[in-house]
Amino acid sequence: MTMAAGFDPVAMLGVPLTGILLLGLVSVLVRVLPAYLPLPTSPATRRRIEVVLPVAVFINLAIYCAAGEIGTATRPALAGFATLALLFPWRRRLPFILLVLIPSGVYVAALKLSGG
Repeated sequence: MTMAAGFDPVAMLGVPLTGILLLGLVSVLVRVLPAYLPLPTSPATRRRIEVVLPVAVFINLAIYCAAGEIGTATRPALAGFATLALLFPWRRRLPFILLVLIPSGVYVAALKLSGG
């Protein structure tokens, strides 16, 4: 199998690979490391962290995605993020996978409709 002319896998995978590595590092820092190096915290502090941390990671992921997508496909990206913002109040009642799939579907549909 031959590569198409002008195909540069390093250039294409650079940004997604960086994102994957950063998200992997964050996951290790917030999930694996605390299991091996427990910090002396009170139960109230632990509960607060358990509530705030997943939301903070989710917001961080959304901002990271927004930074890349808004520059390349502005309107579809804004449609997807607007959908996410509309669903956010129901984040505790909806399965997390739906909070990912529904805005992603809106983004892909808007991208296809815009000719992207």
